[in-house]
Amino acid sequence: KRETIQRVASRLRVDLDSLGATDLSRLAWLYLNLGDESEALRIAEEGAKRDPENDYCARLLDRLS
Repeated sequence: KRETIQRVASRLRVDLDSLGATDLSRLAWLYLNLGDESEALRIAEEGAKRDPENDYCARLLDRLS
């Protein structure tokens, strides 16, 4: 399971610049599942920057704060 999550996260990182806020929140959840809270926080913050009204990023940021 962990290997699959890592592969998906790596693939999404390649397209990081083209991801929207919701996609970034999903990527952040993948990093949470991998145990990397600092990377999850960084990605969730980027998602919130791209779309300050995104509920997924906002809830994730609340969880990580």
